[in-house]
Amino acid sequence: MSIVRTTANWSLLVLITGCALISTGCSKKKTTPADVTQTTPVPDNSSSTDTGDGNGDAPVDAYQEDPSLRDIFFTYDDHTLSEEARSVLSGNASHLREMGALRVMVEGHCDERGTVEYNLALGQRRADATRDYLVDLGVEASRVATIAYGEERPFETGHDESAWSQNRRAHFRVTNP
Repeated sequence: MSIVRTTANWSLLVLITGCALISTGCSKKKTTPADVTQTTPVPDNSSSTDTGDGNGDAPVDAYQEDPSLRDIFFTYDDHTLSEEARSVLSGNASHLREMGALRVMVEGHCDERGTVEYNLALGQRRADATRDYLVDLGVEASRVATIAYGEERPFETGHDESAWSQNRRAHFRVTNP
C-alpha cells in the first residue's frame, strides 16, 4: 500500500509541476497596442488608446487620416529628427495651427529588428520627439498625444531595408472628427 501511495504522490507532483510550467509559458509574450498607454493626456477622451472594449471610447483604428499630415521617417535604431523630417513637420505644424481644433495622435513605429520591448520604447521616443518638435513650432501640446506601436503595425511587410525604412516612422491620425 505504501508503494501505491508513493507512486500516486509522485504522479501528483509531476502533474502539478507540469501544470505550473504550462501556465507560466515558455514563449515570449507579444505586447499588443492595447497594452501600451498614451503618454500625453488629451481632453474628453476622444483620442483614447482604448481598443473598443465597451468603455465608450473609439477604437484606435477609428481615427481618421488627414492627407495634409505627412509621416516622417527615421534611420535605424534612432529617434533623432533629420532635416527632411523637420521640414515635413514644419508643414504639419502649419496645417495644425490653421486647423485650430484638430487633435492628433502621433504613432511611433519601428522595423521588425529588435525585441518587442525595445521597439516599443524606441517607438515611444520617436513619437515623443515628433510631438516635442510640433510643440516647439507652436502647436498646443494638449492637441498632440503619442502612442508607441513598435514593430506591431508595419506599413511594409517585407524583410529587407526597403521595407524596414518605411516602417521606421511617426504616423499621424486625427483623433477628433
